[in-house]
Amino acid sequence: MTDHDLSRTNFTVDVAAMNLPVLADHGMTVVEGSGEVRHQTLSVNKELGIERGVWEAAEGVVEDTEADELAVIISGDATIKFLDGSGDPLELRPGTFLILREGSRTRWTVRKRLRKVYQTPWSGA
Repeated sequence: MTDHDLSRTNFTVDVAAMNLPVLADHGMTVVEGSGEVRHQTLSVNKELGIERGVWEAAEGVVEDTEADELAVIISGDATIKFLDGSGDPLELRPGTFLILREGSRTRWTVRKRLRKVYQTPWSGA
């Protein structure tokens, strides 16, 4: 299920049960662990310029530069540290509502496979 325009489509998905494909080129720096990331875009609203989807990371440590993101943690356990001093560390567990500021430099320490649903700006790709 990809490229749905939410201004015209209504649907539901069991995000906890989805089998997500591996995202080969995730752009993050792997510090420790496999660096495995899984991802599925659920919808793109081109008129509003937003993408919504499901993202999952295996146990380990990765560093990233964030997009403007809203997310809710579905499963797992992790900590986000801000390498650029833009915020205090954030603890992520099921039910956590998360907002990340675009450009923040982060280090994700994933202790238990982490799955989230997210909304970010659509890249147009």
